[in-house]
Amino acid sequence: MKTVLLVDDEERVIQGLKRQLRPLRKEWTTVTAVGGKAALEVLEHTKVDVIISDMRMPGMDGAELLARCQQLYPSMIRMVLSGQMEEDAALRSIAVAHQTLTKPCEAEKLRHVLGRTAELSDVLQNEAVRSTIGSMDSLPILPDTYEVLTRALDDDSISTHAIVPIVERDPMLTAKVLQVVNSAVVGARNRVTELGHAVTMIGIENLRGLVLHYAIVQGMKFERIPYGLNLEAFQRMATWVSGVARRIAPEEARDTAFAAALLKDTGRILLALRRPDDYEKVSRACEQQQLPRHRLELQELGFTSAQMGAYLLGMWGLPHELITAVYHHRDATPEILAEEPATRAVHAATSIVESMTPPWPGRGKPLELDADTLRKLSWSAQIEEWESIARSILEEDSAHV
Repeated sequence: MKTVLLVDDEERVIQGLKRQLRPLRKEWTTVTAVGGKAALEVLEHTKVDVIISDMRMPGMDGAELLARCQQLYPSMIRMVLSGQMEEDAALRSIAVAHQTLTKPCEAEKLRHVLGRTAELSDVLQNEAVRSTIGSMDSLPILPDTYEVLTRALDDDSISTHAIVPIVERDPMLTAKVLQVVNSAVVGARNRVTELGHAVTMIGIENLRGLVLHYAIVQGMKFERIPYGLNLEAFQRMATWVSGVARRIAPEEARDTAFAAALLKDTGRILLALRRPDDYEKVSRACEQQQLPRHRLELQELGFTSAQMGAYLLGMWGLPHELITAVYHHRDATPEILAEEPATRAVHAATSIVESMTPPWPGRGKPLELDADTLRKLSWSAQIEEWESIARSILEEDSAHV
């Protein structure tokens, strides 16, 4: 059972929110507080998983309350529930809230957000990850293009003709889509120059993953680039691994495998952005000890960047299968690989591509498929075919660099 704390300066608003959450009473315990001071008193004796606070409150407003929560209870998920906010208040809330909900918030929306949070907690039990994410001043938000695209795709009758103008808003994204479609990743027989044709070829679900990957890599603004971070190499590797994963995944898992491969290193970028000193520490340890990076992250930090990335993607509401593939893409057991086809494809593709590409400083030892995995999943007979697929993708793309 998880606990959510509702905070507002009006009792009637709190009771309204409680009624909205009543259908979730078997999964969530709801506690309430009238005002920021009362909320802190509740937190002194109650373990809370999620706090949802109004922004405008007398004495201690929502931004101040959530800033205190961030300091005192870093693993708690912080949300702001507010209507029209002044610009300075909005900026203050963004700095301390993981998510902002508009007020009044529809019951279905509120229940969806909490349900997603519950699923995420079940997938990611590592308290170090929760605490690290919670203690960050702010998290990247979903890019506008992705949100607009997702809303459009909710319409089952949406056509390629309607998708094109959304992508065309960003000339650089348009160029990226055309680049991927004309690469060996998709395998177009003839050169594609028209965006509508490119969207049809790549597929709408694959397009969604590509848009999100592009936005994450291009949209995060670094004050400094820490040692060991190579964004250009990240993009190349993500493109190659996604192409291999898409080709070797079973048909029903191809879209998920493609998107998960593109997004598998989201956590590494987030770690470099928010904790550059830790990123550098792991990068230098990789060079000194010649061990896989995820093992050194666990050793030095108590969590892996893959876990961080999965947590962020979960907060954004991405599908469970995709989150699982990102979470386990480097350390999956044979049992997990047997149960999760997308994870299986991304894990194998990551290992094969890393074995074929020269490392950059701080990357860490390439992922290796262990003998136990090869034996239990009967992969030995397929490895040669997968390596051939990867080799053709790398050679063709490298020829165009």
